[in-house]
Amino acid sequence: MKQVIIIALLAFAALAVFLRQQAPNGVSAHVEPGALADLGHGGVRLIGDAAPVFEVPADTVLAAFLQVARAHPRTELLAGSVDDGMVTVVVRSRVFAFQDYITAQAVPEDGATRLHVAARTRYPRASDWGVNRNRLEQWLLEIAERVGQAG
Repeated sequence: MKQVIIIALLAFAALAVFLRQQAPNGVSAHVEPGALADLGHGGVRLIGDAAPVFEVPADTVLAAFLQVARAHPRTELLAGSVDDGMVTVVVRSRVFAFQDYITAQAVPEDGATRLHVAARTRYPRASDWGVNRNRLEQWLLEIAERVGQAG
């Protein structure tokens, strides 16, 4: 029994090391939210009429998105910039460092900005137990506060 526990712990440690060493894939992750084919289990996409609208310029919205993202632990810019009008960040989970990608695209619309967003796991077959949806909802509230549109 002791050997089984030791083997299980070693396998657990090996998996943790493997996942932490995985480099984010910026090329495949940095895609317009509307163009992503498969978000996998737990993926969230807000585009078109489902996307939130902010009554400020596009660069202000995207800058607020990056400020909110960077304020959260284990989050880093993966690709894009405010000047590009689209950014992708990677967020790693605390224990195993599973990677979630969040892409935000600021689309100017009638003097306002519609923020198209897609949040998904790096491993689309894995469930995220609602983490991406909850994170995205929280970030959108924080963005609204930063641009002066808190509800």
